[in-house]
This record gives sequence, structure tokens and C-alpha cells, in this order.
Amino acid sequence: MNQSSKHVDVMMFGGRRTGKTSVLAAMQACFDETLGKDNLMITPVGDDTLLIIEEKQREMQEYYHNKKRGLVPDDKPTSDLNEYTFGIKLKNKSGQEGMMTINFIDYPGEWLGNDRENKEHRTQINENLLKSNVIIIAIDTPYLMEGTRTNSAEEIGKYNDRRNYSQRINQIIKEIEVNKNEPKMILFVPLKCEKYREEGKLDVVATKIKKAYKGIFDFFDGPNKGGAEIAIIPIMTMGNVYFNHFSRDDEGEIILDEKWKTPKEALYYFSNEDVYGPEPQYCEQPMIYVLMYILYMLRRVMENEKEKLGFFGKLIQKYLVEDFLNYASVDDFIKEEDNLRKKLIRNEEGFEIVQNPLNF
Repeated sequence: MNQSSKHVDVMMFGGRRTGKTSVLAAMQACFDETLGKDNLMITPVGDDTLLIIEEKQREMQEYYHNKKRGLVPDDKPTSDLNEYTFGIKLKNKSGQEGMMTINFIDYPGEWLGNDRENKEHRTQINENLLKSNVIIIAIDTPYLMEGTRTNSAEEIGKYNDRRNYSQRINQIIKEIEVNKNEPKMILFVPLKCEKYREEGKLDVVATKIKKAYKGIFDFFDGPNKGGAEIAIIPIMTMGNVYFNHFSRDDEGEIILDEKWKTPKEALYYFSNEDVYGPEPQYCEQPMIYVLMYILYMLRRVMENEKEKLGFFGKLIQKYLVEDFLNYASVDDFIKEEDNLRKKLIRNEEGFEIVQNPLNF
């Protein structure tokens, strides 16, 4: 990362049909709702990102056209690796110059499987993981929570690992190189957790995440402590759609997908018949965390970059680029940090910053 690019790569981890793309579709709406009156704004960059996000938003809206019990969300899983780029701009600055960019790398959850083809795909995963500054681990919450034998907060759902691939992700993350001078950010993002928020169980969700991904939490403790900013951020991409049950046969047994050995259908229902569209909540939080990370890293390199400019370079940067052309500088973005910090959620139910070397 350097001052001129203001760019960060974000790797989206998660199993098949967890709803990773839905996160991105809901993110912009929540960001505009939360920071719409402020100086920062987020926009898709390029037609590819715009078209895919618009298609996912339409897909989510279509669920509400025919309200019925037995809704099955995210029934169109990602079929190939996709990259989505978003620009972060300042409303009081001109044009695209100086814009920060965030590139989200989203891959099919099936690539975490064991067969030969997916072993080749994991080479792509490892390459993208190496270049990524931020890792978002999307978690299909009902699979984490349901199918336990007891009410223990630490017992993991029976089908969690086959859906969320937590053990595989534990191993992959532990292979990354730790650099405490440039720590990564790891965000655990439980999805589809409207039901558990309603039941007051988001703290239980966080406890189970720590258990299921214990390998990652342990890896960044001890000698590697400080090598990553780690947080748990539950979000609701629909807001008013609640998990009901896994489909069962006439004998009451959960119907399993023959290939994946997980419940064939997870059925959801609308909170009431008067809702007419998604009401996403907290979906801006991953973006706010990523922006805070970018500003932290930029602040660290800014002084070195200024030293390289020299006296006349600083004059050109100040009076031509920033004042006359009105382009956004690193300093301009850093001025937004205090406001972002106020909007960042740390300690509400289910939210937790587990390791905080960046002092969020």
C-alpha cells in the first residue's frame, strides 16, 4: 500500500451460498444511510461491479414480490472468482483523482472442497490471500448455531464445518506470513443472524465463532499477537427475514444434499407481511472497519512519502494538486477518521474487537 494508490485488497472467505455477494449489495445502502450526510461516499467502480451489485439487489428485492413461507435465500451461488471494486470519495473534492479504492475478491465457496479440481483453485486462493490486506470470513450463522445436542454456548452446529469450512479456513489463514509492522485485518462476519439477534443470542454467536475458528485466534495470540486486527461483526443483509428450519422428510429427518452432506434447504420466513423490501442493518460496519484500516496504514507511510517529495515537491502537492485542482490528499481522508471512529461499533451485543493492535 502506498500514498498514491490509496488501495486495499479484501479477500472474502466463506462456504458456498453463505451470502458473500449479498453483503456487498447491502453494504452500499447501509453506508449511504449511516454516512450519507457526511463527506465520504462510496460508489462502484466500473460496469462489471455495478451490474453484478445491481443484479444481486434485484434478486434480494424479488423475494418480497411473493411473500410466502419457505423462502430460500442465496439460491444462486457464485460460480467463478469475481472482483468488485468500490471507490471512496470526498464530496468536497473534485473528480476521481485521489479516490481511495477497495477491491473485494469473491470466490465460489466450493473451492474450499477436497477434490482435485478445487486443489488447483486453492492456488488462486492462496495467491489472492497473499496480496490481500484485509480478510473477511463470512459465516452462515444457522449452520454454526443449529443442530447441537446441548444448549452449551460453545457447542458448534452439526453441519457447520461442511458449510462454513471453518477447519479448512483455520489452516489456510495460519499459513500466511505475519508482519507486525504491517498487520492484516481479519473480520469475522456472521450472516443471516436476524433470528439470533431477536432472541438475544448474538453473544452466543460470537462465542461459537471463537470455538469454530479457534485455530486462527490461537495463531494470532502468543508470539504472533499484534499481527492482525481481529473483530467479530454480525450483520443483517435482509434485516426482516428470519431462519426457520432445515427442511425435513416425512419421518422428520433433515433432508441432506447428496454431494455436500449438508441440509438441502434452509427455510426462512418474513418477520411480517407488511415488509416490502430488505431492511439491512450494520452492513456498513465491515466497510467502516476497512476504511479505518486504510487510514491507519496511510498515516504510517505518509511521512515517508512526504520526505521523498522534498521541499518543492511539497509545494506542488499542496498548492497545485490539493488547492488549485482540489484533489483529495491523504491528509483530507485522515481528517475523516474521527467521524468514522464515532460510527464504528465495538461493544454492542455480538460485536467484539478481539485483538486491537491498530487501537480502534
